[in-house]
Formats: sequence, structure tokens, C-alpha cells
Amino acid sequence: MAFKVNIDVDRTITVSADVATAFALLSDVPASAEHFPKIENLIDQGDGVYRWETEKVGIGDHALQTIYASKYVSDEANGSVEWTAVKGEGNAQVSGGWSLTEVDGGTELTLSS
Repeated sequence: MAFKVNIDVDRTITVSADVATAFALLSDVPASAEHFPKIENLIDQGDGVYRWETEKVGIGDHALQTIYASKYVSDEANGSVEWTAVKGEGNAQVSGGWSLTEVDGGTELTLSS
């Protein structure tokens, strides 16, 4: 049985790192993925495309696992890292982006999806 769940995210945080340091981490998908919990595999499929596989969650013989691929495009001049869903890959479609803005004492990061 298939079902569709839309999750809209719009969160802003401020970090003490400068924009260049924050951008370097967020634009490096494997490095930034190390900060995500419960990721079983991150597979580099080339050309900026990464396949994410979460750990299975469930009870007994019943489990769910989210698998999706997204294409990442980083634009340092505009302070953005964006990703778009790769259709037909896995069982989910995930798109979104980070925008980075310099503020006093650090960088404001806005995550949108």
C-alpha cells in the first residue's frame, strides 16, 4: 500500500561559524550527512546526485525504510545549497535547500523544503 506524506520545513538557526566555513560543510554532502542521525547509507551516484538510505524503523517483521536520491547544486556567490528529487529512485522524493546569510557573530542558516 502506497501513501503520500508532505512535510514542509522552514527553520532558521544561527551558528557561530563564518559563511565560508558553513558553506563548505553544507555543500559537502558526505561531510554534512555525518551530522544526520539514523543514516544507514549515503551513496554518491555521480554528477551531484546522492542516494540516502535511512535505518529501518519498525517492530518485528514490519519495518519502514526511507530511500531517496536528490541532485545537489551549490552556489557560493548566492549563499545557497539546493537539492531536487530524482524521480523513480527509492520510495520518497525530497527537495529543498539551505540559504546562508552573514550576521553579527556568525551565519544564519535557513532550511526550506
